[in-house]
Order: sequence, then structure tokens, then C-alpha cells
Amino acid sequence: MPESEFTRKIRWKKLAWVPQNTKGSLDPRYSINDHFEELFQIHNVPDALHNTAELLDSVGLSSSIRWSIPDRLSGGEIQRSCIALALALSPSLLILDEPTSALDPSLKGQIIALLGTLKTQRDASYLFITHDIHQAISLCEEFIVLYAGHIMEQGSRESVFNNPIHPYTKKLLECVSFNIASAPPKYITGEPPRLGDLPPGCPFWPRCEKADAECKASLPLLEDKGSGHYAACFKS
Repeated sequence: MPESEFTRKIRWKKLAWVPQNTKGSLDPRYSINDHFEELFQIHNVPDALHNTAELLDSVGLSSSIRWSIPDRLSGGEIQRSCIALALALSPSLLILDEPTSALDPSLKGQIIALLGTLKTQRDASYLFITHDIHQAISLCEEFIVLYAGHIMEQGSRESVFNNPIHPYTKKLLECVSFNIASAPPKYITGEPPRLGDLPPGCPFWPRCEKADAECKASLPLLEDKGSGHYAACFKS
């Protein structure tokens, strides 16, 4: 599809994106209102000022900030502005790339709560990319666990969290403390592989206690282990 057609038919209308570095994704010379106005002009949406005020209100921002440039806003305000911008044309899928990684801990919970509310209100689907398992559990219904660019495990939140199958998923969950009174988290020994120089076979085998000759020689395929719970592992 040509770029011009993709912009006109898909981008922002059906598929939108909240980047990891939200401040870096905004033009520092443009006010927040300018960003919205440009989007609405491209897609021939009338009454840009009213729509912008409504969108900013939906993410908990005063409409007065629309006249500010990004440098005059806090990290939380920029994050909320980018979420409002992504939702401006009511896309059916919103890609969230580590949307809270640049925020301090006090704001992370607020943004996740906001995303949960907006997801319900707008009947949208999220593709939520994160290293924060707590956030994923609170927001996501389906999990895909990746290691070195390969899917290790896939299934519902309940099945993956309560009954992990792949050795990597099990160790990943052991790294996270869900109970302050519980034992301290464990850590995965070894180092992640270089993506440009992956070992043959399963990419996790150098760090896996169950690995044998088959794991080192062949890449396991993703298989349904029951009830739509998939894993790519010879030993599970």
C-alpha cells in the first residue's frame, strides 16, 4: 500500500500508536493544539477546537494546555496528550509501546488506570508492549511472551500467569515479586543472546535447565498445549 493511501485509510483511523518516547514524537515547535489540528485537517474532521477540548478532557487534561508547546508540559501531561491524539479518530487498534517507561512511579498507575477506563469506554483493542508484568496483568487479557524475537508462550492472562508452561515464562514470573511478604525474587542466570547472532535451536536453551540436544539443534514450533494455551518447547 502506498504511504499516502496508508495515511489516508489506516493510520490513526484504524491503527494508532502511543510511542515509548512521547515527547520525542511531538514537534517541539508545535503547540498541542497544532498537532490535533494537523491530524484533523489531513482527515477532513470539522470543528477541530471542540474535538480537541473533548479529547483532552477524556484523558483528564484541561483544554487550556492545548496552547502549550511540549517543553512547557510535564511528562504525565505529554503522555496523556499523546494518548488523546492516538484516540482522536477512534481507531480499532491502539499500539502502546512501553507507554509508562519514561514516567515516575507515581504517574505510572494513573496512566494504566486511564488506559483501562478508555479501553472500556471506546471498545478498542490494545497491543500493549511492556517489560512490566504487573501492568500487563492489570490491563491485558491475552499474553504473548517473547524471548530474542521469538514467541515462547501465548494464551489468556489466567492460563499464562497461573499455569506457565515454557521454562522462560516460569523464570520470568519468578523474577517478579507479587507479595511483599513472599520470598525475594529470583533471577535468570546467564545473558540474553545477541539478536544478530542467535544460537541454533531454541534461543533460550543456553539459560534453560531442561535443555538437551534436541533443544540445541532444532527450533521448537508454537503448539497448542490445550484450551488455546500455546508454547514453543520440546520439554513441556
